[in-house]
Amino acid sequence: MAAADENAPRQRIVISLAERRLHLLEDGRPPRSFPVAIGRPGVAIPQGDSRVVRKRRNPTWHPTANQRRERPSLPTAVPPGPSNPLGRFALDLGWTAIAIHGTNEPDSVGRRVSGGCFRMLPADIATLFEAVPVGTPVRVVAGPASFPPQNGRPAPSGSADRPARPPAGSWTR
Repeated sequence: MAAADENAPRQRIVISLAERRLHLLEDGRPPRSFPVAIGRPGVAIPQGDSRVVRKRRNPTWHPTANQRRERPSLPTAVPPGPSNPLGRFALDLGWTAIAIHGTNEPDSVGRRVSGGCFRMLPADIATLFEAVPVGTPVRVVAGPASFPPQNGRPAPSGSADRPARPPAGSWTR
């Protein structure tokens, strides 16, 4: 086997803003799909390619300077626990202050309500956290996710593992 094959990613993450879904693509397995919350209207959501640069179990949340300007009552840090908006797991991406993480507000998942990060249900982020290593490629796309064929068969354009909430308003590019 060539070195290039050995270095090929075994897992990939594709996040579709239009679908409000995170798709986990793993070599030799059908895609897995999870609902996510995305940035609220007016919040810049990064698009393009990044990677998982760090994994944090029981993370401490540090609101950004912008978040503290918008809400001066926010603390400088929230330690792990039930009031932590990151939940029990966080996957930091290569963009400043952007992560895929859990939530202490599960009803927010599937909606446009975050400060720019991608929120997942607690059980879903636990699954993702265990499945992907640091270095896993992440692609964020505005439109529907598309996947390469698997074993000569076209892969689904969106798995229906769990339905996302219907969008609260229309999606704009």
